[in-house]
Amino acid sequence: MLRALLPLLFILAFPIDAFGQPPLARDLLSIYRDLNDMCRDHGNDDRHKMRACNIREKVARLLNTMGYCYGKKGQDAADMQWHKCTAHEIF
Repeated sequence: MLRALLPLLFILAFPIDAFGQPPLARDLLSIYRDLNDMCRDHGNDDRHKMRACNIREKVARLLNTMGYCYGKKGQDAADMQWHKCTAHEIF
């Protein structure tokens, strides 16, 4: 498990990329999408699926602490996306 976190720790050394977005946030968003796909996979291995869902929720909490929100109030679940929170959003 620690081996999987080493790339994340490396990214922390380079806080902003050329576009002004923290590489960690960009990578966490990508990891979230991958875990979300694994979590929603209709395969037979429920143990791995549940693990992916649990890790996805941990990544979501990390994104929240970095000021990212998922969807907006009143929005349909299918339309929700991660975005930088605005002042009036609670995350």
